[in-house]
Amino acid sequence: MMVKHKLFILEMRRLIKATQYTMLLYIQASHASDSSDDNVNRVANQSVENSQRRYIYGEHWFRC
Repeated sequence: MMVKHKLFILEMRRLIKATQYTMLLYIQASHASDSSDDNVNRVANQSVENSQRRYIYGEHWFRC
């Protein structure tokens, strides 16, 4: 029972981080200018995916 509880808490934390990250993206996008260059957009999307992974899964934090 305790393991299910811990897994639930971990999943809720992940979802909260994902929501926070999405909100940050919307805020940043509202201040950014649009680019019509496909290559720039592709690189930007890849960068967003990488930073999202680091943010959601805590790869930017030091773990003890």
